[in-house]
Amino acid sequence: MRWTIDRIESDCFVVEREDLSIATLPLSALPEGAREGDILTADADGALRVDADATASAREKLSIRLRKLFERRDN
Repeated sequence: MRWTIDRIESDCFVVEREDLSIATLPLSALPEGAREGDILTADADGALRVDADATASAREKLSIRLRKLFERRDN
């Protein structure tokens, strides 16, 4: 199970699941230091943790997409 943090609100946080559905979870389940865009996975005991490798990979892919988009716009 992989979830992406969509946004963090005052009393909860919202994630997008792999099937593109949305879930709202209590802030108490948010791993310390997690931020919007981070990818979460669940440990064997069900606790959520940030998957640093998956998050870095997703951010790099997004960065490449944005660069290509703006290069197209400039030409």
